[in-house]
This record gives sequence, structure tokens and C-alpha cells, in this order.
Amino acid sequence: MTSRLIAPISGVLVWLCCALPGYPQIKGKILDDASGVPVAGATVIAAEAPKAFSPTGPTIQRATSQSDGTYSFDGLPLGSYHLCVHHPGDYLDPCQWPQGSLKSVSPGGPPVDIRLQKGARLCVRVYDPEDLASQVSKSGPVPLVPVNALITADAAVLRPLLPVQTGERQYEYCSLAPPDTDFTLTVSSAAFLLADNDGTAIDEKGWSTQLRLVLPVEKAPSDGRPIVRPPFAPTGPPARVIVVKLRGVAGGVR
Repeated sequence: MTSRLIAPISGVLVWLCCALPGYPQIKGKILDDASGVPVAGATVIAAEAPKAFSPTGPTIQRATSQSDGTYSFDGLPLGSYHLCVHHPGDYLDPCQWPQGSLKSVSPGGPPVDIRLQKGARLCVRVYDPEDLASQVSKSGPVPLVPVNALITADAAVLRPLLPVQTGERQYEYCSLAPPDTDFTLTVSSAAFLLADNDGTAIDEKGWSTQLRLVLPVEKAPSDGRPIVRPPFAPTGPPARVIVVKLRGVAGGVR
């Protein structure tokens, strides 16, 4: 049984060859990168690299890491697989943010352990005090105000901030980003004229700023209990919040 690296990619790439029936073809642990502590409840996705002229399409399977961080895939067809990891907490998906080193395994061979890095949370909060969003929708207020928020870490990494919370005339776009990394946040809208938190008009081409996020400092509980970090949700403490306001409807938009 042999294994070989196919090509550099973001995340983990695994080449499967000479699989034996009943063997867990890919297995390992999901671990916290800083502490080495097992990470439970992570969704591990094994996605087969596309094959030319494949009549069935790529194989995609999901597994969940257990309390000890272990995960396992069985019965995968031979081929190469990208391993992505999504966690409902504050860990970065290695397929979305390149990190760590690539690994390869043979079926039933050494485990593929994946170490997850914690991300810092960034939010763009959009206020619509005059309910302008309803003016660009034929059927009433739009569910999510069309504001584009994009973070750029380098030429190869472009990530939109995803809407995770809406309230009355308030919209929020959030994402996790690697800490201690320089990147650019760009906020723009084709439908609305924008202003910053002080009411100063933002150019119609949008607004950009360079940021460098850090993780919030964790304080150990006084009674010796383990630290429990809040999940990636609006209740979690963001590392940075950028506030913009809708000040008008862009010309020609109805």
C-alpha cells in the first residue's frame, strides 16, 4: 500500500490506493492547534477531487468528530480527497483559510490528524434608520440588505462576510478570520448610498480599510473549571465591529 501527495491545495489532500474491505480508509483526530485538546462536534467533509469524464460525479461524505476528537470514513471509492472541517464554534475551516501542512495516508495506515486554528470574529453592522431597504423591494422589506462586505487576506483568499443576524432595520454580516493576519475589509453597495458611524458619506465605489484582528483574552474561571468559549453566533464577542448606515437609495434602483 502506498500513498502520494497529488498537488498543493488549501486544507488536506488524501490519496487512497489499494483499499482493503472493512478498513477505515480515512481516520484521525480533530485537535485544537494551540493546546492539542480534542475538538468534538466538528463536521469533517471528505470531498473527492473531480475526475474527468466521471459518469457519477465526485463522492462526498460527512463524519462528526467524537468526544475524543476522532473521526472515520469507511467505504470510500479509490481516489484523492479534500478534507474540510466545519465547527459551529470559533474554529477556521482549513479549506477556507489555508493553514498548516498537507498530509497523505494509505488506507488503514497512520491517522490523519487535523489541527484547527481559532479565528477572530469580524462583523459589519448595517443600520437602516429610514427603512430604505423596503424601497428597493417590490414585495416589501428585503430580508437581507444588499451590502457587500469582503475581506481579502492575499491575492488567493477572498471571503465575503455572511449575514448571521437581522433585526428591525438592522443587519449584520460576520465572519471568522485568522488572527494576527493583515487583510483588507471592503464595504460597498450597488443599491444604497452609505455613511459611516458618524454620518460621513462613503464614496459610491465603497470603502476599504486595513485590519489586523486579535483573539479576545480568555480568563480562566476562578473555580478551576475549563474555559467554555461561546459559539460563533451573534451572542459571541466579536473581535471588531464596523458600523455603516444607509443614507439613501442609489440612482436607478427601485
